[in-house]
Amino acid sequence: DLWRQLGGFDPWYTPAYCEDSDLAFRVRDAGRQTWYQPRSRVIHYEGRTSGTDVTTGAKAYQVINAKKLYIRWHDMLARHRPSGEAPFLERERDVSRRVLVIDATTPTPDQDAGSVTTTLSMQLLHDLGYKVHFVPEDNFLYQEKYTSALQMRGIDCAYAPYELGFENYIQRYGWSFDLVLVFRVTVLERVIDLLRRHVPRVPILFNNMDLHYLRMERGAELSNDPRDWAAARAMKLRELDLMERVDCTITPSTHELEIIRDELPTSPAMVWPFMFEHEGTSVPFEQRRDFIFLGGYRHAPNVDAVIWFVEEIFPLIKQQEKDARFIIAGASPGPDVQALAGPDVIVTGLVPDLRDVFDVARVFVSPLRFGAGVKGKLSAAMAYGLPVVSTSIGAEGMEMDEGTVIVADDPQSIADACLRLYRDEALWNQLSQTGQDFVQEKQSLAVGKRALEHAIALGLANKMDLPFGSVEMPA
Repeated sequence: DLWRQLGGFDPWYTPAYCEDSDLAFRVRDAGRQTWYQPRSRVIHYEGRTSGTDVTTGAKAYQVINAKKLYIRWHDMLARHRPSGEAPFLERERDVSRRVLVIDATTPTPDQDAGSVTTTLSMQLLHDLGYKVHFVPEDNFLYQEKYTSALQMRGIDCAYAPYELGFENYIQRYGWSFDLVLVFRVTVLERVIDLLRRHVPRVPILFNNMDLHYLRMERGAELSNDPRDWAAARAMKLRELDLMERVDCTITPSTHELEIIRDELPTSPAMVWPFMFEHEGTSVPFEQRRDFIFLGGYRHAPNVDAVIWFVEEIFPLIKQQEKDARFIIAGASPGPDVQALAGPDVIVTGLVPDLRDVFDVARVFVSPLRFGAGVKGKLSAAMAYGLPVVSTSIGAEGMEMDEGTVIVADDPQSIADACLRLYRDEALWNQLSQTGQDFVQEKQSLAVGKRALEHAIALGLANKMDLPFGSVEMPA
């Protein structure tokens, strides 16, 4: 219809050349948009049809029609840069704000909750009007599945062989950014000096994901190893120093926000909750049977949790529910986790679609004995309507009302809670609904978007030496 409305290619450009560019300008002039599909590919054999001599034959119209194009659109072209100058910016003349997002590697949202947060954060930045540029601080490998998924969201991704190394990237493009968001303390530690050197006037937001030193302290309490305590103390000094050097620290945990404010009362910090899409479920209580845990098993607290559950808690459950099974789901199960597999313990590895395991399970268990931050696995389970039994550490920092999850900490109490939820359909239905309500009310994208706006405002205020207490949370 649009083609007919505009009359197709203009015969003024007969026999050829510039009629396609003219059509693109007329599409925009009609109030529409011209879209470019970067994943398409055309192989053009230059000069195969009309030669390469622009002084004779049909090829001469390449010069003639370029002049016609200029005559018709010279007012519009006056707002363009000269040909070949700064194509990095010329391709997006309407972009007014750019944000650089830095994480260790390209996000893998089907494998870990941290990657879900990074991906959704970039989506929200886009919704707030920023052109998003993502750089992996450590691994510049192009990953077809994950890099292309970001590109299809409109995110500009840096990867080899076109970009190699963060220092080289920030030297080339740092001048173009209006905001920087860095994930994880180990990443910030490696880039903070380069950022302060190459983007000195730009607010730097830091999402710590969790307090590393707090997680390490809790691990040291279990191991009681002096070396673990020493490593935790060293990490605390490094982590707090880095937080003082950024313009706003973001944490998903209300508990850890209190710790940060106690340690660094003059440094801007705020809560940015984990965000999850509400998935719901149509599978009723009576069609379910399993207990399940979800996590990435390169993370020590998750490995400890499943070993502890299988060795000390699950036998107590099996005494009363002979047919009970425990599903250990999630990416990268190592030998210690795989060794737990048996007739009633299923180690799945990576699960591409969580519904495949969540809709067959009756109870989600989170037997974490140490760790920090907010545990995205709980929110993921609740988003699918799966009730949760968790330790105090597992549920820490989420500010859930009583009755959203069941909290227990010793093996017998956890087993008793699991059995009660496994057998009580009314309780199961109640917790299924309250969990879904929590995700929708407290962890929606809308809530996350308001928190992100607040974090940006805090970062700007700090950059301008304004008291961060004067910045109000968006309504």
